[in-house]
Amino acid sequence: MNPCLHLAQFAFIYSDNFEAAGHVKSVYLSEKKQEKWMPSTSEKFVYALDLKDDPDLIAQYKAWHAPGQVPAAINASIRDAGIAALEIYLVGNRMFMILTPGPDFDADRKAAADAASEDVQKWEALMWEFQQALPFAAPGQKWVAMDRIYSLAEQI
Repeated sequence: MNPCLHLAQFAFIYSDNFEAAGHVKSVYLSEKKQEKWMPSTSEKFVYALDLKDDPDLIAQYKAWHAPGQVPAAINASIRDAGIAALEIYLVGNRMFMILTPGPDFDADRKAAADAASEDVQKWEALMWEFQQALPFAAPGQKWVAMDRIYSLAEQI
């Protein structure tokens, strides 16, 4: 497999269903807060990936992701795919990505668009210079779906 799979591809290639892909239902404490922020039916997919454990490479990766630094074509490819929100968090050299699909998101359509996009392929190749697979990832797998093990909403 190509180690430069894009986010829409990894979201479903390595999982058979939403739960295995780290599916999370957002539930809020009050309807007022729910209306203000996001409907409780929103789905989130959560993934992990490591950066190479080199402070200089990590700093460069962060710089590439600073506001205004990601190429416009990459941001457009994410938005055009119907992804409502995408965030990446970093601790040490481990990254966590939270993807919130919009109502029009289609992973197959996103994967096809990414495969056909020279801009996306170049971006993925560049980012792979900073990234490394998790020790337990399948061969060629970049982002690994995380399993939700706790939800406050389910503790009622």
